[in-house]
Amino acid sequence: MRTFLLSLSLIAAPALAACGGDDGHDHDHDVVDANPGAPDGGPPDAEVAAAVETMTFTLAPGVFAEGSFTAGAGDRVVIELGAATPIIAWNVHGHVGGGTQTIIEGDNEQTVTYEFSPTETGDWFVMLGNSGADTADFTATLSFYGDASFGQWL
Repeated sequence: MRTFLLSLSLIAAPALAACGGDDGHDHDHDVVDANPGAPDGGPPDAEVAAAVETMTFTLAPGVFAEGSFTAGAGDRVVIELGAATPIIAWNVHGHVGGGTQTIIEGDNEQTVTYEFSPTETGDWFVMLGNSGADTADFTATLSFYGDASFGQWL
């Protein structure tokens, strides 16, 4: 171990010495925030949602709420669903060109985070339902990127 550290110091010393001289530029400067508008201090390239729709529902067993939105190629919708216990029944679907296209679905979940990036422009839907035995509260947050936009809760 001692030999390794000695070898490392012999390799690093010349490199560090080269940085220590007067190289003609100022190393004493203020740090500038590359993205002063970032609300959470996240990375400068963090994408900010164009719109966010948040809703709380109280649903009886077997009852569903459905939200509609429009999105197309190049758009993205981040869907976040939550309940106190694993009783969320949900899906994302569309009716582009007739019929029903089920994109994804799940059941008996407590939290869901799904990023939907459609390949076709159309009206899309997220369904949120209660698969439990008792009436319960649910939260839904839909974040829209690109030209995607919220329609309404049905």
